[in-house]
Amino acid sequence: MLSLTFAIDPNEEEYTRLLGADAFQRPLLYGNRLFSKVFYTRGGEYGYMQTLTGGPFEEHMERKLQLSTPLAKEFAEEEALSVTTLALSAAIQLGCNPIVFVGLDLAYLDRKRYANGVLSDKEAWSDRKQNKRTSDQLLRRKGVLGQFVDTQVKWVMESSVLSTYAKKFPDIQFFNATEGGLGIKGVKNAPIDSLQNYFTHTFDIDALLQAEIATNALSHIEKANLWQELEKIKQSLENIKTHIQKLIEELENNEHTSRDIETGRFLAYRLDIEEEYAYKPLIEQLRNCLTYKAMRLYRLPIKQEAREIVWKRHMFLWSVLLKIVCAYLEEYK
Repeated sequence: MLSLTFAIDPNEEEYTRLLGADAFQRPLLYGNRLFSKVFYTRGGEYGYMQTLTGGPFEEHMERKLQLSTPLAKEFAEEEALSVTTLALSAAIQLGCNPIVFVGLDLAYLDRKRYANGVLSDKEAWSDRKQNKRTSDQLLRRKGVLGQFVDTQVKWVMESSVLSTYAKKFPDIQFFNATEGGLGIKGVKNAPIDSLQNYFTHTFDIDALLQAEIATNALSHIEKANLWQELEKIKQSLENIKTHIQKLIEELENNEHTSRDIETGRFLAYRLDIEEEYAYKPLIEQLRNCLTYKAMRLYRLPIKQEAREIVWKRHMFLWSVLLKIVCAYLEEYK
């Protein structure tokens, strides 16, 4: 019987996984980027986790709502942040000892990502091998049983993080009861049936969780204040949308002239955008990333007019930002 569930992934797979889990009334700890349909799969209490995965907007809202230290602060700077590392952090805070990892193979056993009955593998093995994302690239590593297994960069990183984290708590006994897979250095591998003698006492986990929920209730957050903040963000996004539309219009009017691309009006509209309330939490980081993307897409060749390239960079940047702002506003409907 599951006592506590965790979810942080922003994709539909998270919804599918939890929809099939037998834990409708169990408490759910979730992160800021969670795929919203997941909430339809649960009927128990919700617990918000500060995972530091939501970028500037998450930081902005948590500051406005006066939320405390992240649950998984130990993993805040680790790319291997996952539901596993979050669950481990929670287990230690709850005083669990020993801690046993089950079903954590961190590998494609039989070239499958999930065990039978969890999710079907729609992606072909050949497609996985072509994945260009660094964290998803395939590797061959010697597994816990001595044989080589297919794994990913992110799973190797996660195994390393779990190993390092286990060393930080020498008073806690860690076991890996997963059958096969990559393994976790420094964590003893043992069948689940052989660990019975390590469980020397029992306690009411549901009562403990209810006590933690009552103690850590976010009672200081008023719904009215939350909606007021979201409405303030919405109004600012509406203003940003208008400013970007005017800026793009100025760019279009100036495309085939000999004037500087960054005219007085252009600079005024850009300054208006930068001074908006929602700019820093929702736009600034994206603008920086898109500026770099535009420079890679539109390089300055020797035989082409530099002004034309600079104009294309600006048009790409602000057109994409306009689409993003419109998508944000669509979420309010």
